[in-house]
Amino acid sequence: MFAYPHSSETATYHQPIPMNTEEYISLIQRNLKGELSPLEFDLLNAVTAKDTTMADLRLDIEDSWDMAGDDVVLVTKTDTQDLLNKIRSTNTIGSEHKGNVKSISNKTTVSKEVPAKSAKVFSLRRIVSSVAAVLICGLAAVWLLRDQVTTYDQAGTYTLADNTQVMLRAGSTLEVSPFDESQRRVALQGEAFFDVAKDANKPFRVVGKNVEIEVLGTSFLVKEVDGDTYIDLKEGKIKTVDTRSLSTEILTAGMQAHHSADGAIELTSGVSNLSSWRKGFYRYDNVTLGVALAELAIIFDTKISTSDPSLLDCNFSGNLAGESVDELLGRIAKIHKMEVKQDGSKWILLGGSCN
Repeated sequence: MFAYPHSSETATYHQPIPMNTEEYISLIQRNLKGELSPLEFDLLNAVTAKDTTMADLRLDIEDSWDMAGDDVVLVTKTDTQDLLNKIRSTNTIGSEHKGNVKSISNKTTVSKEVPAKSAKVFSLRRIVSSVAAVLICGLAAVWLLRDQVTTYDQAGTYTLADNTQVMLRAGSTLEVSPFDESQRRVALQGEAFFDVAKDANKPFRVVGKNVEIEVLGTSFLVKEVDGDTYIDLKEGKIKTVDTRSLSTEILTAGMQAHHSADGAIELTSGVSNLSSWRKGFYRYDNVTLGVALAELAIIFDTKISTSDPSLLDCNFSGNLAGESVDELLGRIAKIHKMEVKQDGSKWILLGGSCN
């Protein structure tokens, strides 16, 4: 298959970069303050699970946070030791202070004059200590909710509970979980075009095999092919996260993203036909024949080649109509005086010229 098509518009390419320690610590601190979005919280847990050193660092940091009212202060190991020495030497903690004792770490306590307020903290220890309960509840939830997950596996257009329109392509599967008060979540295998109903209070999340997408209201295509994922954004703005490399990108209208098998994200902008199968109409304006064939190869999950590779540099412009790859290749072959041959799941254009 040809590489993802490029046009004359500027493209940016991002290699997957592991999260550095400062970014990781920032996520931990914001998590303890209750400031993380669901995607950021998932990202934090993914890094923790992937790197034992990071997991140990997170435990150390969470153990040394002192929650005092609405204020959150990071206590370093040096500060903790100084406080411990002071406590031992002055016997600060006595029976008259027991009502105000607040935990600083798993080993140290200190007297606080500010009454403690409840705080919702998703710490690693709390998560780990709750695993057994979650598993039990999870199994019960799966049993109770198994009939509430709606599965679509036939090509067609579907209207979800929030009036979102989904056009599912043949060979694809969409699983829709019951929408709750905070989010709308669907799981996709294959390809679908989403016209998401706007709801600022309930982000819409599309979860694929290796990619997660979060939107509020927009129109976009998601296509999975083997280890690659293609996104074609028509309207609005979306956030895409590669769950393998943890790379994140923001797309605006008219942009496309290609999540490659190694977790890298390639961004392009301009006219794209990736979602044109919905109407069977494809527009090409001053591109090379190689770009057009590469795009059709992606759209129809096939491989297309020419007997003369130099013809891939031919200029190609025009509008094509057709619902199948053989129809479209037949029209291209007629323009460039070629012959179309099918070899199993592959297509070959024989002979021809640029004129």
